[in-house]
Amino acid sequence: MRQVLDPSGQLVDALPDLDDVALVDIYTKLLSTRMVDEKLLNLQRQGRMPAYYQCSGQEAHVGAALALRDDDWIFTAYRELGLWIARGLGLTAATGFWLGIPDDDEIWDVNGFKITRLNATIGTHLPHAVGFGYAERFKGNDTVSMVVFGDGATSESDFHAAMNFAGVWRTPTIFLCQNNQVAQSTTLDKQTASETLAQKADAYGFPGVRVDGMDPFAMYAATLEARERAERGEGPTLIEMVTWRYAPHSTYDGTPVYRTEEQEAHWRTLDPIVRTRTFLEHKGLWAAEQEEAMRIELSEGIETAIAELEA
Repeated sequence: MRQVLDPSGQLVDALPDLDDVALVDIYTKLLSTRMVDEKLLNLQRQGRMPAYYQCSGQEAHVGAALALRDDDWIFTAYRELGLWIARGLGLTAATGFWLGIPDDDEIWDVNGFKITRLNATIGTHLPHAVGFGYAERFKGNDTVSMVVFGDGATSESDFHAAMNFAGVWRTPTIFLCQNNQVAQSTTLDKQTASETLAQKADAYGFPGVRVDGMDPFAMYAATLEARERAERGEGPTLIEMVTWRYAPHSTYDGTPVYRTEEQEAHWRTLDPIVRTRTFLEHKGLWAAEQEEAMRIELSEGIETAIAELEA
C-alpha cells in the first residue's frame, strides 16, 4: 500500500515536491474540513438541517484534490466535504449546501470551481465523469476528470460500465474509491471476493493502486501520478483510498453494530489530522500557538457563514 507518512507522522517514503507553504496549506484544509464537519453535525442535531453525512476520518482526500490542476473537473458523491474546501469553495458554500441552498450560483459556482454538487444516487456520476473526460480529449484539451465514490459503488452496474468505457477508450479519468470498509451497514467482505478494490482495474485494462487513505501526502502523490499518466494519453487509473469514517453512515444511522470497538480504536490511532500535524511540528512548521489561532479563526468563519446563510 502506498504510504508517505506513517501513523506517528514519520516519513517512510519520499515526500511529494511541495514547499513548506503547501505542506501547511494541506494541514489547514484538513483541519477546516474536520471543524466544518463537526459543526454541521451539531446543526443537524439542533434541527437546523434535515440530515448530514459526515466525512471525519476521510479528510485525506484533500491531498487528491490539491494534486489536480485548477481546470480539472471533480465529480463528487456526498461525503467529500474536504474536496469542496480544497477546491476553494469556502465556508459559505461548504455549509450552504447542507443548509438547503445549493442552487445559488453566487455561493456555488460549478463552472468556476470545476466541481459538481452532491450526487446521492450511488454510482450514477461515474459515467458522467468518464464521458466528460472523453469529450475533453475529443476537443483537444488536456484536462482530467476525477470521480470520487465509496466502496459500495463498486457493486453498482454504473461502476463497471464506466470502468469498461474508460479502459477501452483510454479516457483521462481518475477513479478515486474511498474505501471506508463498509457501505452503510454492508461490510466489504459481503460486497466482493476480490482481495482489494484496486485490482478490479486489471479486468478493464488499466492500473489500480492502493493508498493509505489516512495519509494526505500519499493521496497527493498517487493522484498526481494518475493525473500525469492521463495527460500523457495513457488512460485512466483506479485509486483505492483505504480509509475509515469515524461517524455512523449518516445522521439517520444509530450507533454502528457492524463495527467493533477494537476497529474503532485502531483507526483512531491513524487520524490523518493528528498524523499531519505531528509531521509539521517535527519539521518546525507548526506550533501550538498556530493551532489555537487557526481554530479560533476557523470557528469564527464558520459561525459567520452560517449566520449569513440563515439570515
